[in-house]
Amino acid sequence: MSPIAVGRILEWGYAHPRMQAFFVALNRHAVPWAIYAGTSVTILTGSRTANDLDIIIPEYCLGTVTSLAPKSHKVVLLLTEKMVCGDGVALRFPRRGLTFLLDGVLVEIIASGTARSRTHMYNCALTPMAIVHRMVCTVSGTAVYIANPFDVVAGKAIMQRNATIGKFDFNDCKAIVQCCQPSGAYCQERALEMGLDERVYDFMELAGLSAFINSVPTMVADDPSKAVLRIKTDPLRSVRQGVCRAVEPG
Repeated sequence: MSPIAVGRILEWGYAHPRMQAFFVALNRHAVPWAIYAGTSVTILTGSRTANDLDIIIPEYCLGTVTSLAPKSHKVVLLLTEKMVCGDGVALRFPRRGLTFLLDGVLVEIIASGTARSRTHMYNCALTPMAIVHRMVCTVSGTAVYIANPFDVVAGKAIMQRNATIGKFDFNDCKAIVQCCQPSGAYCQERALEMGLDERVYDFMELAGLSAFINSVPTMVADDPSKAVLRIKTDPLRSVRQGVCRAVEPG
């Protein structure tokens, strides 16, 4: 993690003492957790300001985290949602988690880990592999965890949301790629675990992660036993397939 990113975490932690106390409680109860999504982009890159705090946990920890969260304004989420991605693919995912206000910040705990299209399933859960490869910074003696940059990029490349709904997945991916280079070995193993496919790799290629995506294993017919190395493709193919609809203008 860069010194600048560490400085952002320290500054943010000192400004949110009640949030720090919540992190202490998570650590004391041995809950694996990590700052995720747009908040991690803000911390790692400083490219934009997040209005909330996303924390990802394994689903089996949801009961513990619910008991630790402040009682006021707490909403438990047990829904199945449908989302249309920037490239037109419809995803359905179980939304498991909770939201609450703390230090004036809306906190969303994300405990669900799968997303399904009509023909494919992605595994975005905080798995043992993802837990081991989190980044960590100590703030006032408390370990603050951030999801591996690749996990954030992959999650956003799956969803491909754009400014029409107030999301900036392409710009976020590009910003992370420019300031963070996660381990190639982890990227390869995690890509296979997540079940990433060609539409995700195409989006990553547009975001500037070509060196990585040209050597990671890709799924064949959703069968992990048939993983093969992805060969270099024509970048313009992504545009012809409509992935560019998720690219922010300018």
